[in-house]
Amino acid sequence: MPWVIVIKLRLYHLLGALINAADQVDRTDTDTSPAELASMLMEPTADVEHNCFLAEVDETLIGYLRVLPLYGQAESRIVILGTVHPSWRGQGVGARLLDAGIARARELRRSEATHLDAVNRKDRPDFAALLTSRGFRPVRYGLRMRRDLSEGLPVQPLPPGFVVYSVLERSVAPRDSCAAFNAAFADHWGHVDYPVESWEYWTRQPSYDPRGDFFAYDAQGKIAGFVYACERLDHNQHTGEREGEIDLLGVLPAYRRRGLGRALLALGLNHLKMIGMSGAELGVDGENPNQAVRLYQSVGLVEKSRYVTYRLEI
Repeated sequence: MPWVIVIKLRLYHLLGALINAADQVDRTDTDTSPAELASMLMEPTADVEHNCFLAEVDETLIGYLRVLPLYGQAESRIVILGTVHPSWRGQGVGARLLDAGIARARELRRSEATHLDAVNRKDRPDFAALLTSRGFRPVRYGLRMRRDLSEGLPVQPLPPGFVVYSVLERSVAPRDSCAAFNAAFADHWGHVDYPVESWEYWTRQPSYDPRGDFFAYDAQGKIAGFVYACERLDHNQHTGEREGEIDLLGVLPAYRRRGLGRALLALGLNHLKMIGMSGAELGVDGENPNQAVRLYQSVGLVEKSRYVTYRLEI
């Protein structure tokens, strides 16, 4: 039934246009292509039929909200993502969408310890007021940081006993790379173990670039840490810029405090410069317990913007 495909493609374009229009006004410095949006909404756990809400007027899309459940053993998070077209703000559209999202989140609740989280990007007072009116409270802040890659980059040798390979040089089974990610971030605020099927899905997407996917191994061949550095494809295609991203950086607990994280970060930054990027960005928990912000500052990354996570216990 080709008409279904046409309708879906049209929806991705309309929804992408809505998100980009809002992000431009909110100055979030992000861009979303229909292809990226399709990848997100087709992810194995997305269930868009039940977890995505659209608001329209006279067949014009004016708002959307997505509910993303992240189930853990001890506690679970449900994240809501969405926006309203700037010309329709202040008219109750966001409130209707948020209420629908809260109701759906309560249906998805699996345990007593289930948190409903929403991120206020760029600290919009109107969105903060809407969230607090529904009982959400600010619980954490995060940073976007950036470094100009035209300046001298750090060169940090690996600590003794470690080697690094890209996945093109030494392949890693998805179950092993996903397990390493979950182990490295287990003590981070808000972490819920990532499912391996979702991990496999993202590594099959056209946007995934294995050239920048590096793993560090100890002397016994066990994964000790990793870094994934890639081009900000949608942003660059939209703006004509050449910006890169340190998308993932992690060190497993047993290997911390040896300089491995700094070495992997330097590797990622140098890789981005090598593939022609002029700048590098990353996101970080502002209260990271492992002094990640200090590490990033030490290699020249500076705060670009910050965002706040609001939480409702459901």
